[in-house]
Amino acid sequence: MSVPTIGQHADLEAEVERLKVLVRQLQGMRIVAGGVTGAGAVNYGDGFSVARTGVGVYNVTLRRPYPGQYARLFGSDQGAALVPYYTAPGPGIFTAHVVDLSGTHVDAFWSFLTVGRG
Repeated sequence: MSVPTIGQHADLEAEVERLKVLVRQLQGMRIVAGGVTGAGAVNYGDGFSVARTGVGVYNVTLRRPYPGQYARLFGSDQGAALVPYYTAPGPGIFTAHVVDLSGTHVDAFWSFLTVGRG
């Protein structure tokens, strides 16, 4: 094992400082994530419940709502053929919509991830 040069040591110190800043920023953050079947059943994840309210429309209720704004990311295991998106009717709840490329709502597996403080 070789001893790091002065330049490599400075790079390592800078990376450690960047990681420390990231850890401070992430303190107090909470993540809720899951997968939902086309029928509206939880496939994986916890911290939420889901109810299918119509074809391709699902109300997701977070068991512990975030106190403020939070990010939501959506995906589908069927790639670009489906486009999940959301509307937010109130705190701690959002409505996920799954549509095909023509804009028609369809029942299909989808997943989400939320991130926020609290």
